[in-house]
This record gives sequence, C-alpha cells and structure tokens, in this order.
Amino acid sequence: MLSAPDNSPHSVLLTFDDGPHPLHTVSLLDELRRRGLNAVFFVLGESLELPVNRAILERAAGEGHFIGNHGYSHQMLTGMTDDQIRADFRRTEALIGGLDRGVKLWRPPFRDRDSRVDAVLASLGYTRMLWNVDSLDWDAASPVPWVQRTLERIRLRQARGFRNTVCLLHDKYSGAAAHLSGFLDGLAELPNTRTAGYDPWQVDAVSFEFAGARVVARDRISAMYVLNESAGVVWNALAA
Repeated sequence: MLSAPDNSPHSVLLTFDDGPHPLHTVSLLDELRRRGLNAVFFVLGESLELPVNRAILERAAGEGHFIGNHGYSHQMLTGMTDDQIRADFRRTEALIGGLDRGVKLWRPPFRDRDSRVDAVLASLGYTRMLWNVDSLDWDAASPVPWVQRTLERIRLRQARGFRNTVCLLHDKYSGAAAHLSGFLDGLAELPNTRTAGYDPWQVDAVSFEFAGARVVARDRISAMYVLNESAGVVWNALAA
C-alpha cells in the first residue's frame, strides 16, 4: 500500500453490515442525509424478506448509498459448497433487484473467505470489499467506547501514511445508530481527514468515481482498486 502524498486528505469510507433494520438503519440514514454523506450498506437477504426493510433499502439507494450483498443469512462461506454459495448470494441478489445500480459488491460474513469462495463470487460478477478498521460497535461490554477506539485507529492509519480507511460498522445493532453523530463529529475534528464521497448517479458495472479517484472492478479478480492518475494503485479497498 502506498503512502499518501503530503497534504493529501485521509478519506474514510463508511460501510454498514447486517441490515436493514427497521429502526437502526432509518436512524443512520437520517444522520447521513443531514450531513450529506454517502455510505455502502451490505445487506442480508433474510432481512429483505420483510417489506418494511425492503422499503428502507429503496430509500437508501434513492438517497445515493451503494448497496452490497452480504449473503442471505450470515453463514460461514468456507463451510458451504460452491452451489450453496451461488444460491445464497443469488437469492439475496434477487431481493436487492436493481437497487445496486449494476455495481455488484459483496462482503463475506465474519470475513470468512478463501480463494475458492472468492472465485465463486467473482464468477457471479461480484467485487469483494473488506475493511481495514473494525469499529466493534456491537461490543457493548468493551471498556473503551467504540467511537473513541475507532477514531484512534483511523488517526494511527493516517499517521502511518495510509491514504484511506474502510470502516466497518453495523446497522443491525444499536451502537452505530446511537453514536454515529458523535463519531462523525470526531472525524471532522481529525486534521486533514474527510468522509469519502462519490457521485452515485455516475456509475457503471465496472468503474465509478469515488473519493476523487477512479474505482475499477477487475475482470476475473474478485477485488476492487482505487486508482489515481499519478500513483496508479494507491488503495486496495479490500485488503486488511
């Protein structure tokens, strides 16, 4: 991973897993809309079986957020056969419908994946997105609040010269919804740091503008890379 040039802002991509949730996702969407921010929501197919949750996802897509596939019921993918993985993600894909606007992103539950799983999802046209900062916003028992811990990890990444952070949060649990405002206030106070943004209406199935750079989904490689004109690949958004 390449270091950021001097004065290059550190971009933080917000991603939310395991929703939609009829209360928490709505609260998150309200806060993101208030601030004019974008995020990626990796959804579970079983949640979309409920009409109220499908309507929430329609709102998220309509307000410019990307929608990713997190599988149907949050299973360990390495314990499934190829056919089971295909069926699981296709079932969720059918429930998402056109809300992904042709950008087919996936994320493995529990980060459980290997080269076989990657190849199966790549064969379905999916691009894998992992994360490099886990907020652990579900862990209410932690002695350090998730907001404080996550801001410190982002600050350390920036200090080490990394240009970007892919931040994992959850809309299934109350932690992110209850404290997103404080987290975003803290991000705004970090010097030379911004919440990554993009134009959600200027996308296609293989590339789109994101955080001032071009994101390209690579054929036959289940990966997504952020490029810039001067340094080539500067951010593999999928690597730890």
